[in-house]
Amino acid sequence: MKNSTANLLIVDDNVDNLNVLAGMLAEQNYKVRRAINGTIALRAIQASLPDLILLDIVLPDITGYDICTQLKQNSLTQHIPIIFISSLNDIEDKVKAFSVGGVDYVSKPFEMAEVCARVQTQLEIQSAKAEIETLNADLEERVRVRTAELTAVTVDLEKQVQERLKAEQALRHSESRFRAMIENASDLILVLDPQGVVHYSSPSVEKNLGYLPSDLCGKSIWQWLHPQDRQTITHLFTEVLANSTVVAIPIEIRWQHHDGNWCTLEAIAQQFSDTSGFSGLVINARDITERQKMEAIQRALEREQELSELKLRFFSMASHEFRTPLSVILMAAQILESPESKTLNEKQLRNIQRIRGSAQYLKKMLADILDIARLEAKQMEFNPRSINLRTICDRILDAQQTEHDGIPRIRCTYSGISSQISLDPELLQSILDNLLANALKYSAPDQPVQVKITQDSQQVEITIIDQGIGIPKANQAQLFEAFHRGDNVGEIEGSGLGLAIVKKCVDLHQGELSFMSESSGTTFMVRLPVHSTICQTDLSIRQIVA
Repeated sequence: MKNSTANLLIVDDNVDNLNVLAGMLAEQNYKVRRAINGTIALRAIQASLPDLILLDIVLPDITGYDICTQLKQNSLTQHIPIIFISSLNDIEDKVKAFSVGGVDYVSKPFEMAEVCARVQTQLEIQSAKAEIETLNADLEERVRVRTAELTAVTVDLEKQVQERLKAEQALRHSESRFRAMIENASDLILVLDPQGVVHYSSPSVEKNLGYLPSDLCGKSIWQWLHPQDRQTITHLFTEVLANSTVVAIPIEIRWQHHDGNWCTLEAIAQQFSDTSGFSGLVINARDITERQKMEAIQRALEREQELSELKLRFFSMASHEFRTPLSVILMAAQILESPESKTLNEKQLRNIQRIRGSAQYLKKMLADILDIARLEAKQMEFNPRSINLRTICDRILDAQQTEHDGIPRIRCTYSGISSQISLDPELLQSILDNLLANALKYSAPDQPVQVKITQDSQQVEITIIDQGIGIPKANQAQLFEAFHRGDNVGEIEGSGLGLAIVKKCVDLHQGELSFMSESSGTTFMVRLPVHSTICQTDLSIRQIVA
């Protein structure tokens, strides 16, 4: 601090001393204020803070010690340096002066040079302190700013680190998911070099082709490819490697399974490269062997359906063409058998009866063939409607009834029959007609046929029991196939269509058909579900069952 700017306050009750000090210090270009007691001094300090105080210890109103103590307790004045001046030279007085906050001590009488030196020293010390404080404040500000900058940089770095960690974690998760997808994919994935050597094989190769991935890696795929497909694969590889924009088109190749069989693969080839500098092809292939088999089966079924429909059209036409002459034959035979015709002898009548029987047999066979053709072509409709089961069964049984020695051969019992149920009456008639016809035909004329018809809330069960020739075990597996007859039928007439028609009519009802047969006698059991819901909601519903 320069002298021209230093503001000094001298406190002394001795006016002469006060004037002497003030004059000396004024000559040094200090701004000097004076106070002759403590009260004036405190007011002067409050009015304008001095840069330094020269303070006498002994004052009339308050001691210099007390003034110093008050100043050092006030935050506004505690930094002002105080130099005590006194005629007291006792060491205890000096110690006390320093203990209450004084920075120096000047004894009376004054030495001008000493006073100026001590004042100058304290002002320089105070100036140095102020400069240090300014520098410290500036340093602290610079440290604060730098700390804030470092903090911001640190936060930014931490954010970047966190983002990078997240990106690395996401990449690891992505790689993990990708690896899991590849290792668990059902398709076969191969990475090949341009020469066709396997560098990677997905684990699915074991499931698809029976090899371990290690069996393929490092080896050429040509050893497993069918010789007839190698030229196609070579052309594909060349085209893909030459042009990265080639659209991947699946091709079918044959690959030898570990068991020696040939599998058909649908494969796609594309260019592939990675960060290590490797460049080659990636092959994605899927085993379509079973699909091809299913497609072949589907084509066979479609051809079979076409043949069935063709056969149905043929039989429909044949039935139409044959029915007219058969009807004429039957009508002529009936006229010849009429009581009005008295010109025929007994032998001629027997022949006419044979003609009529054969014509009726042919007519029935045509009807059966037409029915089986319609069923095979899936054009027979399932049309359940509300019926009286007992009324319909009685009518069918009466039409089939025969007698032996005046006793009816068909004996029927009913159990649990309700007034109305929902079944298809036409299909039901086909079932009963054919089963009863077989039971009567393959039984001796004196053997009865038992029919049991029971009903509950879920189904109708029809049981037909005969005491006939039975069904040989060798023929039972093919019993419901069209045109199949048992080896023991001998010369008994039949087309082998009746049971096939019964089976398909039961299937249309979604029912069950079973039988039991020993060396003699056969029991057929038919279970048909009761379509009560159909009956209650819409009696006109028509459902075609495939």
